[in-house]
Amino acid sequence: MTVPIKISALIKGLQTGWRDLHYKHDNSWWESFGGAKTQQWVQIWLLSVNGTMLLSLVAGLARLIMAALSGGSDLVDVALPVTFGMVQALVIMWVTFDPLVYIMKGNAPTLSLRWVEVCVLVGMAIVTFAVMTAAQDY
Repeated sequence: MTVPIKISALIKGLQTGWRDLHYKHDNSWWESFGGAKTQQWVQIWLLSVNGTMLLSLVAGLARLIMAALSGGSDLVDVALPVTFGMVQALVIMWVTFDPLVYIMKGNAPTLSLRWVEVCVLVGMAIVTFAVMTAAQDY
């Protein structure tokens, strides 16, 4: 849970160190990151962790279905590691669920149109890459 706070501390430390070294800026006073900024970092971190775990569950389920449809010994080779990964994803989601609910209560971040556009473009790039890779296999 403290990873986003540590990342923001590293970024702030590098910024103030750079100002000290190159601009002779006086950083002798302590400055907090501010409550809202830290909360936003933690929200983004927890949302990204839970989103990645949800994506892992979906991908694992798809892989198990593909292995089952292909038949043969592929299911035996795939079932154990994929199921283990899916259980790990569930455990991580279970552990981070309560902090996520607590920190999102009444202060959920909003998704701006700019970020929706970025997500659509990244999604299109992934689909294009997947189609081109699949076309090379044939």
